[in-house]
Amino acid sequence: MENLKHIKSEIISGFNRGVEDEILGINSLTCFYFNLINPINLNEIEINTCKVDRRKIKFGNCFGNSSNRLNENHLYVEGIATNKKTLHQVYHAWNINKNHTHIDYTFAEISDEFTYQGLIIPSKIVREVGYRKNGVWGPVIPFLNNEELKVVLSNNNNQ
Repeated sequence: MENLKHIKSEIISGFNRGVEDEILGINSLTCFYFNLINPINLNEIEINTCKVDRRKIKFGNCFGNSSNRLNENHLYVEGIATNKKTLHQVYHAWNINKNHTHIDYTFAEISDEFTYQGLIIPSKIVREVGYRKNGVWGPVIPFLNNEELKVVLSNNNNQ
């Protein structure tokens, strides 16, 4: 448990520093943390490609892109996208629309090159974490308090 707190602390301080040279290390650490806190055996999901307006949806801004879709009644999903060829894992966010279709607006044109495993996070919790982070949209799961994490895991376990 103490190691988990230390890993979470390193992730949060890394994201807060935002140093470009640390991004790959923080990504790996966040993927590791996700696997540690997630006791649910998640199915791998494949997502079809889609077209997006790159003037509005920026590559590399998955957390902002996905949280912006909450206003369109999309669900927010956060987890790991794994490249099918290289097996490189990316800590990532995407959405589920009202038709229950998973959509990755960030990877859009290349989303079929990945498999996805993630947890649906209630929009209320996504927004509360964003407000606690002063409106800076980034990963949610490492910033959840214990009670929020229990809610997320419980909701996903019942699906």
